[in-house]
Amino acid sequence: MTTSRMLLLIAARSTALPSTRQPITRARALASAAWVGDAYAAELAAAVGAVAEACGVAKALQRRGVDGFSKSDASPVTIADLAVQAVVIRRLHDAFPGDAFIAEESATAMLAFEGGRAALEDAADACGLSVASLTEHVDRGRAPRAGAARTWVLDPVDGTKGFLRGAQFCCALALVDGVPGEGRDATLGVLGCPNLAATCELPAGDPMDAAGVVVAAARGRGAHFAPLADVDRWTRARSSGNAFAAGRLVEGVALSHSDHDASARAAADLGISRPPLRLDSQAKAALLANGQAELFTRLPTAGYVEKVWDFAAAKVVITEAGGAISDLDGDDIDVDLGECLSPKVAGIVATSSPALQPAALAAVARARAA
Repeated sequence: MTTSRMLLLIAARSTALPSTRQPITRARALASAAWVGDAYAAELAAAVGAVAEACGVAKALQRRGVDGFSKSDASPVTIADLAVQAVVIRRLHDAFPGDAFIAEESATAMLAFEGGRAALEDAADACGLSVASLTEHVDRGRAPRAGAARTWVLDPVDGTKGFLRGAQFCCALALVDGVPGEGRDATLGVLGCPNLAATCELPAGDPMDAAGVVVAAARGRGAHFAPLADVDRWTRARSSGNAFAAGRLVEGVALSHSDHDASARAAADLGISRPPLRLDSQAKAALLANGQAELFTRLPTAGYVEKVWDFAAAKVVITEAGGAISDLDGDDIDVDLGECLSPKVAGIVATSSPALQPAALAAVARARAA
């Protein structure tokens, strides 16, 4: 056993997360997903199991501390991104071999970095795979979707900058499937948030000490959350629906993804006076879905093209919790176009109720024009 593997195993034991590597039987799937009904019970159980396992790996690596590599778009990637992507895709491919995947990372591309081979070896150690097996599973997320009826969309470590700072990150997973009469859309979403409290709130202390939560939603069945240490103990998640005057804005940390000044103007226009919550990743969607915020804005720099893995899971979670999410024109976010959202998507707004969405969109438009 390598030294890095030994250290990882020690750290993993300290996360208090359950092992989820046992095969998922149909009976266990139904027990784990009783609230979702038969239509997606097996898929939900597999997704939650994969995300919970991946969160344990990622949290152990975050506690250990890892270096980041800068990709061609200047975004960071770590061995945690690769290990998590391999864990999730391996589990889901075993359960649903006919499904396709869209995921953010490429193991093959990692070889272009100095030290890339060593990084692949470390990532493989982290999730108990050979380098060849890790590469196979990670790169399955970059393979063409031709002929597949369904597609899993994965952001393995959403909020890598937060991950590197010891702050918030999440593993975001969605299933894009056919919706009768509507074409294909995200029908299931899972957010694994290791640094949120088990109650689906921001922790009172150090995020690294948080128990963690998994939030899951299925179309027409609502959104629910469970502690990462007990993914069978589900609680219904409901957005607050509060008027903005009693609400709060949640937005990203990175200025390239969130125009803080415009967001502040929009919030003030809506009567929001409380300080904004700023954190990385789709953990923001988890907070909005559980009544911790009423407004989310993402106002990236001009020309930025949004990626599908940044919103597919959040879309299901927010809407099934009773909220609303759209682009800046109020149009639905199409998550079945491949890796990128439509170029016309110049930003995203979400609120805790469809009744609040028009006012939020109008305030954001005024704020951006100021």
